[in-house]
Amino acid sequence: MNDLFAMNGPYSVLLLKLTKFALVWLVVIFPVLIFGEDRTTSVILLLPSLLLFIWFIVYFQRNRAGLVADWQQQRRDRAGKEWLAKEERKKANALEQEQDLVRQREQNRQREHLYSISDMLNASSKEFEYMVGRILERRGYNLIVVGGAGDEGVDLRGTGPNGEVVIVQCKRQIQSSRIQPSVIRDLIGTVNSEGADLGIFATTTFFGEHAERAAAKARVRLCLLNGSDLTILAGSSYRRFRL
Repeated sequence: MNDLFAMNGPYSVLLLKLTKFALVWLVVIFPVLIFGEDRTTSVILLLPSLLLFIWFIVYFQRNRAGLVADWQQQRRDRAGKEWLAKEERKKANALEQEQDLVRQREQNRQREHLYSISDMLNASSKEFEYMVGRILERRGYNLIVVGGAGDEGVDLRGTGPNGEVVIVQCKRQIQSSRIQPSVIRDLIGTVNSEGADLGIFATTTFFGEHAERAAAKARVRLCLLNGSDLTILAGSSYRRFRL
């Protein structure tokens, strides 16, 4: 009943007016009729009151189904609007989260020095050495660029994640060429002469088959990083690469 009186449909306005009118007659006029001195006047005035009250009860009973249906429809409409508003908020939040994720990835890319192979090819030799150093730093290496006159083929020198002595040679060249085994033999000699625990050769191109065989037969620890390896190490999937 309270819900019916609280609704805002067309029946509710008429229902409220009739209820107020009936209450005024019952609360104000009815006691006067009961305790008044003129019984004839009391009966005459009481009769319309009773008829109005009976009509009100009959009207309510006959229209009760319509009133309830109207109220239920309004509740469904209100629930539908609330659901639509909730869905709109969810979509807006999802879009905002996606935009935040894109911005975060871009910030991470800039902060973590994510280089593409074209970035490496377009860089100078010295810039490429710094790129390799930053990429390896993400794997726990602590390296400094030492390339220059009298570097004996060593471009970066430092320590690895476990404190081992590491030397790095860098060679930036077009991808159509291949690293030859003579370059790997020079790296093996440099590792021995420097007393390093690990020698890394990083290049933007690929290693020839004979160069890879020379590295595999070496009695020193070597790591060959071609252009694809550097791209993976510099990209978002670098954690899947085992150095």
